Amino acid sequence: MRINREQLLHTLDSVSPGLATQNETVDQSKCFAFRKGKVYTFNEEVCCRMRTGLPAEVHGAVKAEPLLKLLRQIPYDEILVYMEEGYFRVQVEGKRTTAGVRMEADILLPVNDVGKPESWTPLAEEF
Repeated sequence: MRINREQLLHTLDSVSPGLATQNETVDQSKCFAFRKGKVYTFNEEVCCRMRTGLPAEVHGAVKAEPLLKLLRQIPYDEILVYMEEGYFRVQVEGKRTTAGVRMEADILLPVNDVGKPESWTPLAEEF
């Protein structure tokens, strides 16, 4: 699937607050979990979810650091993203090179256990 690289980076950066910054206490808390066209992060305190624009077939967990590094190194606006043999593949059309980051098929993040808030707290205007 063709996707705008900057848009995908923006989406991943938007859910990055849910990534673990210290030791992993939850399996895959340093991963982006892709499921049904959305990306999830969860670090026991913060759970983030956002639509990706990727097809529902992109399913699994990818280590955040190598994926972000790969996407930031590509100097092109449009990339091809697809799943292949346990890898999240990124390709620049017209170029012979492809790069991939290993994707775990099973999502272990307990995002289904995170309840919906009963109320919301307004954020400061500048947030």
